Amino acid sequence: MATLYVASTETFVGKSAVCIGLLARLQRDGLRVGYMKPVSVSVSRATDTTLDEDASFIRDTFRLREPLDQIAPVLITPGVVESILRGQSTSYVKKLRDAYLAVSRDKDAMVLEGTNTWAEGALVDLSAEQVTNLLDAPGLLVVRYSSTLNVDTILTVQRYVGERLLGVLLNQVEEPYLDFVHSRVVPFLEGRGIPVFGTLPHDAALASISVAELLEHLGGQLLGSPAWCGKPVASLSDRRDGGRG
Repeated sequence: MATLYVASTETFVGKSAVCIGLLARLQRDGLRVGYMKPVSVSVSRATDTTLDEDASFIRDTFRLREPLDQIAPVLITPGVVESILRGQSTSYVKKLRDAYLAVSRDKDAMVLEGTNTWAEGALVDLSAEQVTNLLDAPGLLVVRYSSTLNVDTILTVQRYVGERLLGVLLNQVEEPYLDFVHSRVVPFLEGRGIPVFGTLPHDAALASISVAELLEHLGGQLLGSPAWCGKPVASLSDRRDGGRG
């Protein structure tokens, strides 16, 4: 069974959309797929339960049979943080490992959605590096390209994880930077042993429209959590193929 950890180093880089695209492609290829968000710090309340909205949305979209508490097993709520700071820590490693074994059973491929940053989860000993080590999962790094400082970030992640970093996807590249990214950044990264699987241009129109505005204009029906309504369309559904250009 193949496992892929989709990582990022900041919020709103399109990580969930990448997971959706990968899952859809794998399913189209006839593979039995599973999805997990091992650690979540983006926790919401729904009626009388606590959940991760991204994980809930993807579970519903792909009609996954596993319960949400296995798909998103470790929820770092304010209460969890408070108990840890009071010295009442609990080990979440076994909980994550057991959930992974349950969700991955009889699967051909697993897609794991990482936390917002590389450091999140360290409070419960489940940072991105610790999760990939625990589950022996190679990683795809999704990066929103804004300047050459992003190259520093990518190289730093490579230094931490080594060969476990399969490559990067450069997302939301502004139009003035596209030629530079293609001619300079991509060759440089690949020369350092970091494959670039795609460069996706920034779409200002998509970034400026919220889901709520789109629903109002089109008269559509919302599938998933109402909390998605305030987010730009580009942050939710930038699912274009990752060719260079």
